[in-house]
Amino acid sequence: MISLVLRIRKKEVIEMEKIEVRFKIVTPMFISGADQTKAELRVPSIKGALRFWWRALNYEEDPKILLENENKIFGSSDQIIGQSKIKLSLCDEQLIKSKIERKWNVNDWKAYIGYGLSEDKPPRSGNFKEFFQPGSKFTLRCSGSDKENLEKIILPIKAFSLLGGLGSRSRKGWGSVAIDGIKGYGWNIPENIKDYIEDISHILKNNMSEIPKYSAFSKQTMIKVGQSFKDSDSSFTDIGERYKEYLKSLKPEEREGFGIPRKGVSNDRRSSPLLIHVNNIQDEYFWVCLFLKSKFTEQYETPRNGWSHVENFIDQLEGVNI
Repeated sequence: MISLVLRIRKKEVIEMEKIEVRFKIVTPMFISGADQTKAELRVPSIKGALRFWWRALNYEEDPKILLENENKIFGSSDQIIGQSKIKLSLCDEQLIKSKIERKWNVNDWKAYIGYGLSEDKPPRSGNFKEFFQPGSKFTLRCSGSDKENLEKIILPIKAFSLLGGLGSRSRKGWGSVAIDGIKGYGWNIPENIKDYIEDISHILKNNMSEIPKYSAFSKQTMIKVGQSFKDSDSSFTDIGERYKEYLKSLKPEEREGFGIPRKGVSNDRRSSPLLIHVNNIQDEYFWVCLFLKSKFTEQYETPRNGWSHVENFIDQLEGVNI
């Protein structure tokens, strides 16, 4: 008779480091899952945004090295690298859903910078998209056993909270977010626009001088912070109308630098290097324009008319240059 001896090994307890970041939604956020008409916020969407800001902050000439370094933090399907060293989760969600009631007027700035957002699905079904209302809040919990790895996502989180957004047309200001609080890390979050500008200036510090191959911070980056408004809608309307009016004043081929494809201009794809963001601190709402100048496409260094029209747009705006 063979006796089986069961050994109970004492479970090793690993103390987890944890950072919790509270975000508030500043402009309507059109974000969804499998059902494109239903508003849904998921961790992969936030993780994708943090990856974008991490790449923008950690420029690397060699794309293979860039991806390898990125995957070491955020994880990969590659078995050698494995899953992320940092666990991201959502908690304390206070998300308020609304629904578009009717298609936006074609002459409205919302229809111009939010192309397709007010289309019903399928066409003419009256089934318009849901969105998360401004004022909604959610908390991102970041945890891991390695404090060093956890600290590597602090700057991407800062950039995301100061300049970023989530969902459809987020580069045009939709789904902008702002930081509402942080636990587990000693960041004195901005209490006014002056603090905000100082934090942005810190992010831009010691960036390279040459033009990057992809969207990344460099000494060629341009940032303009606009005036303060009493609510998000006023701020968003101000920059939305200015953007629409400026682009309408250009010939179709002159708009190429603001992103393609464009009908009658180019069928190639290039996301707009100009990012519009609306932030909120205390009772102040203000727009921010970020121009991440980089190589235009694999084929062309710049648009056919250069970057002058994008630069002119930012230059003619009233506000503070960073």
